[in-house]
Amino acid sequence: MYADTVTDSMRRMIHVTSQRRLKQAEYNKTNGITPRSIEKGLRQTLHTEYESRQLEAAVMREAGVDYDIHKAISELKKEMLEAAAAMEFERAAMLRDEIKELEGAMDESSPKSNSVVPPKRKKR
Repeated sequence: MYADTVTDSMRRMIHVTSQRRLKQAEYNKTNGITPRSIEKGLRQTLHTEYESRQLEAAVMREAGVDYDIHKAISELKKEMLEAAAAMEFERAAMLRDEIKELEGAMDESSPKSNSVVPPKRKKR
């Protein structure tokens, strides 16, 4: 089994970590700091981006504008990979879902055409 015995190196690092925790707790107490979790607005940002994409798709659908679905999928895949590389996994997952939706729309469209009107979005 991995790490079933505590080595000297492990023991030293555990000690160092404990000392750092004690030092941080003392600093927090001296300065009246209460540790708390960080708060990020990532979900709100993703929601706003999702809504803007919905609006764009709705406008294109109402205007009857066609676009090259293969190009759109290619661009979304590139954007998804960039998001994953930047560790923006929620955004990458959202883009993956959009790609799947577009690929589904492509399957439903005429095999003669590479252009389709974007599918209607579902609220999540």
